Amino acid sequence: MLSDLEMKHLLETAFLPDRCVWSLLPYGSISVQIYEHSSNELLLTIAGITRVEVASSRSIANLVGQIREEITLRGIVGGRTPARKQR
Repeated sequence: MLSDLEMKHLLETAFLPDRCVWSLLPYGSISVQIYEHSSNELLLTIAGITRVEVASSRSIANLVGQIREEITLRGIVGGRTPARKQR
């Protein structure tokens, strides 16, 4: 299992040049917010990610792929319509 700092680093760097903010919430769940790099506009929030879902580099890569797909499906790319997703 990855440490909290490793998880944070992998998630936050996976979305460059956009900004990703990783937060450890009470009871051990994780929240991820993605901000558009040029306008700093919030594009997507995902809350309620369990540590089990990001226990390895592979599971983090899968989560990143799902988040990127969600952003693409919502047409958010390029700072268009912001949206929020709650898990």
